[in-house]
Amino acid sequence: MSSVHPSAVVDPRAKLAEGVEIGPHCSVGPDVELGENVVLQAHVVVQGHTGVGAGTRIFPFAAIGAW
Repeated sequence: MSSVHPSAVVDPRAKLAEGVEIGPHCSVGPDVELGENVVLQAHVVVQGHTGVGAGTRIFPFAAIGAW
């Protein structure tokens, strides 16, 4: 089961694997795929055609896949 903080914005077309944790004020776009046990800490933005591999931890204020 994935955990998404209430203040995070996750497009319903994004693919979230089991164990994903999305922290406060994160943004996840429609073409994003997050592997098992990925953790997005606070204020992370993941956009574009982007895949994040299993077990990856992305730290606060990172922007991944933005154009």
